[in-house]
Amino acid sequence: MDHAKRGRQSRPETNLTQLIPQKRRFKIPHFHSPHKYPIFVVLTNYSKPTPMTPATIFSIVNLIAMPMWLLMIFLPKWKITRYLIDYKIIPIILSIIYAVYIFISLSTGGGMDFGTLASVMELFTAENTVLAGWVHYLAFDLLVGMWILDQNKELEISHLLIIPCLLGTFMLGPIGFLLFIILKTIKKARS
Repeated sequence: MDHAKRGRQSRPETNLTQLIPQKRRFKIPHFHSPHKYPIFVVLTNYSKPTPMTPATIFSIVNLIAMPMWLLMIFLPKWKITRYLIDYKIIPIILSIIYAVYIFISLSTGGGMDFGTLASVMELFTAENTVLAGWVHYLAFDLLVGMWILDQNKELEISHLLIIPCLLGTFMLGPIGFLLFIILKTIKKARS
């Protein structure tokens, strides 16, 4: 017998599938028993959509408006801030949300009567109407703050003096506007 033949015969035959490592099969948990897999309980809880209640929308609109105010106060000349101011992106988003909630208020509560203080007070007892009113304030206060910065491009009042106007507009609306008008009048009188 030939030596080469004997060598082949003495080796055990190996199947190629034995040389390739087999993939391990992991048991994939079923969602009908999440208590066995606590991480999946956490993951599935995050994947559930949260209801868009007026309280949720209230939080969202505040989160939309706040960064714009911070940009206007701390980075008024930054390219992104100027873009958002020039194209009124945030007030447009807030206006769309406002339109939705005004429509909901009109469709569920009927017409709006602004004729007497008592009728206006009654309007603001409905959650959707109060939310619409809040979004109205956010949008218009932002527009006034943006207007102040636009006006100040020509006036060139120190931004340190504009900051109280912006904070006043953010917190008290017309007070910040009035403060800016006073500054503007003083600046023009000195020119």
